[in-house]
Amino acid sequence: MKNEKCHPDGNSSLFTSHSSLFTSHSSLSSLPLGGAGGGLPSLIFDLDGTLLDTLDDLWASVNHALASFSLPLRSRTEVRQFLGNGAKVLIHKSLPEDSDKTLEEQVLSTFRQHYLLHSLDQTHPYEGIIPLLQQCKALGLKTAIVSNKPHAAVQELHQHFFPTLIDLAIGEQQPNIRRKPNPDMVLKAMEQLEVSPDSCIYIGDSEVDIETAQNAHIPCIAVSWGFRDKSFLQSFSVPIIDSPKEIWQYI
Repeated sequence: MKNEKCHPDGNSSLFTSHSSLFTSHSSLSSLPLGGAGGGLPSLIFDLDGTLLDTLDDLWASVNHALASFSLPLRSRTEVRQFLGNGAKVLIHKSLPEDSDKTLEEQVLSTFRQHYLLHSLDQTHPYEGIIPLLQQCKALGLKTAIVSNKPHAAVQELHQHFFPTLIDLAIGEQQPNIRRKPNPDMVLKAMEQLEVSPDSCIYIGDSEVDIETAQNAHIPCIAVSWGFRDKSFLQSFSVPIIDSPKEIWQYI
């Protein structure tokens, strides 16, 4: 499987103490087999780096935007490291450090215009994701997507790749639905699925997802195939899986 994916509205405090992120929700070991109370849990998924390999399309759009303003290009590895907090943070980190606000806004606009037209060029589900979701559907598990992409873009990707396999999808909708690691999207997903925190599991690929799960008071599983290396994820107190089928250890 491919191993793909501080700003003013970023999360600098997150990096001060990885081990402090999770306490009572740090492990799934207390979650009964089959979910809380013995029933099937609901699964809330991150999108980029967890369900979909979006890296190459994002990388291409970042470099298109940078090149449009004669700025230095970024490597695939660099863009992968910058992902997780939405487009604004991605562009902020991709720009030279001395870039002014006006230039940042112009590059961001160019990035968004290009990505809107090219978001499906190379994007695809990670190996094993479709069989996992098909099995979830067959078993009657409730599922949702939460993403820091704009809500309309999340809806488009949901309908293109998972129209019958995932129940609902939620993206950023300022000011009412804030970007992760705020818990807004997860709380909204639980409300729409009509489920409680003790019957949900969150699955994501980054420190942003781990903090989001903590803020929503639900357990988290981290995946090693996304935008963060496994060695980095191991500094957090959460289970890590190396393939989608391993999720069944916790259901």
